[in-house]
Amino acid sequence: MSDVFSKVTAILLSSVLMFIVPVWVMTEENNRAIQTFVYTEIIDLTDRIRNTGCLTGSMYLNFLNSLEDTGSVYDIEIQHFLTEDDITVVNSTCHILETLKDDGVYRFRSGDVIKLKVKKQDGTLVGFYGGKIKDENY
Repeated sequence: MSDVFSKVTAILLSSVLMFIVPVWVMTEENNRAIQTFVYTEIIDLTDRIRNTGCLTGSMYLNFLNSLEDTGSVYDIEIQHFLTEDDITVVNSTCHILETLKDDGVYRFRSGDVIKLKVKKQDGTLVGFYGGKIKDENY
């Protein structure tokens, strides 16, 4: 009986190692690839804003569509830091999106700072990026 139990245990262990472990490894690799893709999209949008000095509705919509293609739902936070008379003013996502809705474009000034943060809906941070506005659109 002990010999049969050992063989059954060996077969079950082999099944786990042959099928479940590779599926788990592939899932982890897929998750890393998605996170890398999202982080690349964050960098791309932020750098485009930094270089042009504006965020347009189409830029933001393309960003949302790219993130949607991953199959996950994300919370996006945009912060615009502007310095006026040595006072730092922060415009948050709501204000920026409201301006996009009304005007179709949200403008930054050269030297302002933008920060873009993306989290999964469960609160897991996917990535963040930011920097000073260069406004090299000439």
